[in-house]
Amino acid sequence: MKLLALVFASAAAYAQSGQPIRVVGALLTRGCPTNYVDMSAETETDFLTTDPRLCVLYQIAGGAPGDEVRVEFRDPAGALERQPFNRGPGVWYTSQQILNQAGRKAGTWEIRFYDKQTLLRTVQFRIAPPPSSPIDLGGSTVLPIGTERIAYRYRFTAKGGVPPYRWTLLKDAPPGLSLDADGTLTGTPPRQGVFRLMPGRGLRRQCAAPKCRP
Repeated sequence: MKLLALVFASAAAYAQSGQPIRVVGALLTRGCPTNYVDMSAETETDFLTTDPRLCVLYQIAGGAPGDEVRVEFRDPAGALERQPFNRGPGVWYTSQQILNQAGRKAGTWEIRFYDKQTLLRTVQFRIAPPPSSPIDLGGSTVLPIGTERIAYRYRFTAKGGVPPYRWTLLKDAPPGLSLDADGTLTGTPPRQGVFRLMPGRGLRRQCAAPKCRP
């Protein structure tokens, strides 16, 4: 089993209020948007060292003119992974390339949000090597980006074991899409969003008397 991300792209949105500056939402995804931020997407906490990247989607609200939140990435040892940066009120996403760098580190990471020296929020995630499996799901864990109301098609591949494989979804497909037993994901997405897929693959049983083996 491997967790995949699928993005349907559209436009970003922004919001402000007159209250003290704060982080009202933060989520992680490997399906990095291009020009669309979906704060209703399901957050992820576990990533693989083979994932291409990690995106952080977060919403900052309130504050006086000029107020900003400082964002820090901390590795498993607590060291800064990159130079901190500031963001004002609005809905943002940050593509963090730690997962495809030579110095990637397995363990528990933190993203910290500060108002000056006051810690506003901490988000944790884990990076681990992929689990060993006799069957390897080929390709990236991030599927090609689709477009709402435009037909979408993607074919999963795998290697190892004894083909042919039988593909199923371990959770519901994104709206408008379905997965055939041969690993073809097709359909027309009715709306934009960031979605997660959990495909499973098994071997069709081949029987030869007097025994049957997978």
